[in-house]
Amino acid sequence: MNTHMTSDAAWAELRAGNARFAAGDIRHPNTDKETLRACSQGQRPFACILACSDSRVPVDLIFDRGVGDLFVVQAAGNVWGDDLMGSAEYAIEHLATPLLVVMGHNNCGMVKAVYDQGELGGHLAAISKKIVPAVEAAKKTTASGQAGKESALSPVDRAARINVWNAVEDALSNSSVIRARVQAGACEVIGAFYWIDKGEVEWLGRHPRQDEILAGVEKT
Repeated sequence: MNTHMTSDAAWAELRAGNARFAAGDIRHPNTDKETLRACSQGQRPFACILACSDSRVPVDLIFDRGVGDLFVVQAAGNVWGDDLMGSAEYAIEHLATPLLVVMGHNNCGMVKAVYDQGELGGHLAAISKKIVPAVEAAKKTTASGQAGKESALSPVDRAARINVWNAVEDALSNSSVIRARVQAGACEVIGAFYWIDKGEVEWLGRHPRQDEILAGVEKT
């Protein structure tokens, strides 16, 4: 669908699609035979989304989108690994995708496992290590009573939201491809939080320290 779409237009498409999904007005656009034939010649997704692999987070359905619309990369706990970061870089650099969304969700089983047990073993170690900082930050604010406007959230959901911000910062700090596209105004990176029980996406927007993060990378 992406025909030189701006990041604002892409974001508007996602908001509209999620509004339909949450209201039960699902239209399943771009699933017809004509779309399939067109997509066989190439793809131009208008958004790349890093989401959790949780079976309750069906990304294409949540945004009521069809074939060729979204470039989705998923991992338990919505954290970056080299393969997922490389996949996002492919979408943003080679497919000119104008919007990158990092989306966490409430009642995240992976975040809860790290919250309860700390760093996990086996192949989960690589994932859990990335979630530990968010868990530690959430536990610290809980203990100090300094959760602020997020005090109504459960400690696990608070950790999941912090984890979204950490993944946004990871993309801006550690991917030269994503960073360059953001600095050129060709791509926007935003955070989001999906509420499973409501079917609604809460839009967190840009990282509150995006300019500082980008400036810090430039100085190193």
